[in-house]
Amino acid sequence: MAQVFDVETCLLEIKKRLYDATYGLNAQLTAIDAEKATTDAADYSKTITLKQLNGSAVFLLTASQYASNYDPFIAITIEDYMTDELGGVLFKTGIRLTILDTADGVADIRALRYLRALRQCFEITRWTNGLKYQRIKQLETAGYIDTADNRSWREIGISLETSFAAY
Repeated sequence: MAQVFDVETCLLEIKKRLYDATYGLNAQLTAIDAEKATTDAADYSKTITLKQLNGSAVFLLTASQYASNYDPFIAITIEDYMTDELGGVLFKTGIRLTILDTADGVADIRALRYLRALRQCFEITRWTNGLKYQRIKQLETAGYIDTADNRSWREIGISLETSFAAY
């Protein structure tokens, strides 16, 4: 029996892509760290290292109560879901990365690098299993939630517009 593409399949495929050894978020973060290592000290007087994503830090639909145990963590949400008269589905997914960051003068630079890494996860190669993305765009950056120890939770993310034929 052929695989049926539906919202569940799409969300799980996005989650798999985030952990992919070649194209996933951690591979992108490592590449960006290596690329920027030579300029960081000159530009910011310190080396900026991006935190890697833990193997259990991606949550579907909402961040659970345990999400704050991870830094960073990702919540994959449904933004929009539409079907057409031919049985096709247009599906918009929000991929939000939340990081506990320090107010050390380079937090905005780190946020830009995480955003770039998220985009690159999905731009580098097209889906190979029947899904494809049509558009990637940046989500509005959420405000800061300050902690008692001078750190802030900040949220950045992308919207991934995907289409597939529903069987």
